[in-house]
Amino acid sequence: MAKAGTRIDRINNSRRFRIRMSRKQTPVRMHGPAGHSSAALEMLRSCHGQTRLYAVHRTRQPAGRSGRAPGSRPRYIVISSFEGAAMLRLIAVALLSAVLHLPTARAQDNPQAVAEINAVVQAFQAAIVARDQAGLEALFLPADNSWLVVASEARWVEGRPRVRASNYRDFARFVGTTKAKVEERFYNVRIFSNGSIGTVYFDFDFVENDKVTNKGSESWHLVKTEQGWKISSMVFSLG
Repeated sequence: MAKAGTRIDRINNSRRFRIRMSRKQTPVRMHGPAGHSSAALEMLRSCHGQTRLYAVHRTRQPAGRSGRAPGSRPRYIVISSFEGAAMLRLIAVALLSAVLHLPTARAQDNPQAVAEINAVVQAFQAAIVARDQAGLEALFLPADNSWLVVASEARWVEGRPRVRASNYRDFARFVGTTKAKVEERFYNVRIFSNGSIGTVYFDFDFVENDKVTNKGSESWHLVKTEQGWKISSMVFSLG
């Protein structure tokens, strides 16, 4: 019988065995399913704390039981220590983590498009300061446009919709008719474009009479039309 600290599993009536040894690497004696039979183990490869491969030579095995005559070629068993199994698991986890954290490829930005979109951003800010309603409206796609306002946790009142739809015309009308001094300040502006579509993301402060009345983050989608770049959608947070 195998000594304490080992486990021998027979697999599908074959003569291959998987032996899991204890940390002390207790020596193992093999026995067959039909009773005790002598087995000589010849170590072919050994590495401390890792998988070991042995050849098993069975003697006096009746040909009728195995289908093979005595003296046929040896079979092999794999002996894995707990340290080796742990090491293999660690390597597998490390490889999986490396694959999952590989940087994903992103198309290169079109420098000319980025510069043109940046000009739209500056024109937007200038139109607000000038309270130019017509100039502000001209920066947007006339139809099929989207404008969403999302309340922050601090500003959201339970029982009211957190996301509210509006439109650029209402905003342009407010800018053009207000008596207050208005300005929108942008920070951390990021622009991405492949030449046909573009995205702008930034943090902002909306200022009325030198007082910040709203702050948050804002994102635009832009499309390249026959008349140049137009803002097709805008979403920003309140508070």
